[in-house]
Amino acid sequence: MGMVFDIYNTVTGASKWLKWIQPTLDVAFWVASALAVFYVVFTTDDGKLRMYTYVLLAIGYSLYRLTLRRTVVASAFLIVRFLQSVIRGLYRLVYTVTVRPMTALLRVAFALLKGVYFVLCVLETWIFRIVQFWLRVTLVRWILRLPFIQRIFVRFQASWEEMWASVSKWLRGKWERV
Repeated sequence: MGMVFDIYNTVTGASKWLKWIQPTLDVAFWVASALAVFYVVFTTDDGKLRMYTYVLLAIGYSLYRLTLRRTVVASAFLIVRFLQSVIRGLYRLVYTVTVRPMTALLRVAFALLKGVYFVLCVLETWIFRIVQFWLRVTLVRWILRLPFIQRIFVRFQASWEEMWASVSKWLRGKWERV
């Protein structure tokens, strides 16, 4: 029982996740140990708990503490460290084989999508400008074909020509005086 307890205690002490439930596990361990002792006593001595049973348990535990405890705890630590390093190595392998390539692919995909988005934005701007120019030209042609607009232009043209004729006449008069 001492050996099992030391191995159990080493494993739960080395694990970050098991530390917070260690009191519950301790109670469960001692209940299971007591049940195991009572089962062995029941099958070997017809369930009679006598003083020599407790004395033999104490002697066995003391001999274990004096002789094998250090070796058992050291080997349990070695096994736990070995298993931790194997788990870390497997984690790194899985991370290197799956997560890193996926991250790289996502970065490349994001960069490509960003480039495509930029190209589409530029293309949209140019298409908008072309459509806007076409609409202006079409709209201006349509407006210029309206009869009342043509009348306005005819009047404006006549006024325009009269204005330039007046300016020209005024400039000639100034020029001749000089």
